[in-house]
Amino acid sequence: MEDETRHHALFRRIAASHSERLNWVADAHALPIDVEPPRHIVSESVETVRALEDEERRGAQLLRDLARRERTRETALPCPLLNTMAMDSDKHARLLAFVAEHLVRRHPTR
Repeated sequence: MEDETRHHALFRRIAASHSERLNWVADAHALPIDVEPPRHIVSESVETVRALEDEERRGAQLLRDLARRERTRETALPCPLLNTMAMDSDKHARLLAFVAEHLVRRHPTR
């Protein structure tokens, strides 16, 4: 639950940043875009984002495995729910991969 709460907070900040750029207005909840962070902060951020991406992918696989095992039982409802949760984790992983690549492109190592 804590990871999910953190992910949602991060995605809200990312959305606020994009909204800020599209609407040309400042949003107090947006991620800062004009601040050049120190190189070690960028490296740590990329590592953290990639670790979160890996965790999302592992979680998605575990959910799919669980759905596959549940499919053999009489209850049909958990399978679609588990697969939907896995797709949601896949979506999070793709967004996190995008964020990591954006950080790397925006702050290349010299």
